[in-house]
Amino acid sequence: MQEILSILKIKVIPLNCCYTSYELKEDIIIVKKSLSKCPSSIEVKELVDLYFIFTKIKDVQVEVCENGDVTIKKVSKALAKK
Repeated sequence: MQEILSILKIKVIPLNCCYTSYELKEDIIIVKKSLSKCPSSIEVKELVDLYFIFTKIKDVQVEVCENGDVTIKKVSKALAKK
């Protein structure tokens, strides 16, 4: 989880316009979508970037919530194989 947090702090959050903050809740990181207006093309680019950055890490699950926030969590090896 520390690896994910360091990537967020260094490579992702400082460069983003739409996804500019995150929360840590138990074993899930929620990357928050900004409430300010952001062009959809930038939002989609940032979503794709988040997906590709974190799916390269073994046993990580990335999901987009209905409100546009992104959840990132480590999954156990047994769940990852399914």
